[in-house]
Amino acid sequence: MFNTVRDSVLEVANLLIGQAKKTSGAGAILTTQDKHISQMKQELVGAVGTSFEPLLERHIGKRVVLEMNKGDKVIEYPCILKDYTSEFMEVMDVYYSTQEDQPARKADLVVLRKYGIIRHLGE
Repeated sequence: MFNTVRDSVLEVANLLIGQAKKTSGAGAILTTQDKHISQMKQELVGAVGTSFEPLLERHIGKRVVLEMNKGDKVIEYPCILKDYTSEFMEVMDVYYSTQEDQPARKADLVVLRKYGIIRHLGE
C-alpha cells in the first residue's frame, strides 16, 4: 500500500510539472530548472516515504526495548511501542526517572527518533 501511495504522489507531481511545461511562460522557466525540479520531486517522495517503516510497524502494540542516549551513556528502557511518525515514537509503560536518586515511575513518553531507537522486542 505504501509503495502505491508513493508512486501515486510521484505520478501526480510528474503530471503537474508536464502540464506546466506545456504553457508558454512557465514552460520556458521549468525547462531551464530541470535539476531543481528533480530535487524537489525527490524531497517530496522522501517526505512521504520516511514515516512508514516495516520493521517498526510489526512491533506496534508489542513489548520492545527503547535505547536512548543520555550524555555518553546508552540506557535501555523496556516499554510498549504505541505509535511512530517520521520524527517521533510514542511508547507506553516505561519505568523512567528524571534523577538517579529518585525511584522510577511508570510513564508514557514521546521520544524524538534522533534520540531514541527501538532495537528489538522485549522479553
